[in-house]
Amino acid sequence: AVGPDAAAQNFTANTTVGGTVNLQQAVNAAQPLVFTFGPTTGSAFNRNATLTAAGAYSFTGIPAGSYTLSVKGAKWLRKNVTFNSGAGNVANANASLLGGDANSDNFVDINDGRVFVVTEEYIMAEKTPRSSEI
Repeated sequence: AVGPDAAAQNFTANTTVGGTVNLQQAVNAAQPLVFTFGPTTGSAFNRNATLTAAGAYSFTGIPAGSYTLSVKGAKWLRKNVTFNSGAGNVANANASLLGGDANSDNFVDINDGRVFVVTEEYIMAEKTPRSSEI
């Protein structure tokens, strides 16, 4: 017979999932990213991490199973990676994110160009001397 304490225990295997993320044109790889774990059964959940200088990340306590991992950075396009941790830890959930998403909407389009134009106009306005400074 199973004792009363057994009902309160979590028998789901937890694994460690990690890998590297290459951020196109990043000067510094140590960027904060959002990792969305989408299991084939159950609900998706997010984890946040800042990559190491080499672009590495690792999460512990991930329930074993099959996943689509969605990786997104503030200025990079989202990338999906599939993996299965049913047999144990995963160390190669790697992704390469393309740059150019200036407004973080996961598209590279005219709206990203507007972000650059507005930023440049603001910078130029700050550099223009005021009449009281001439």
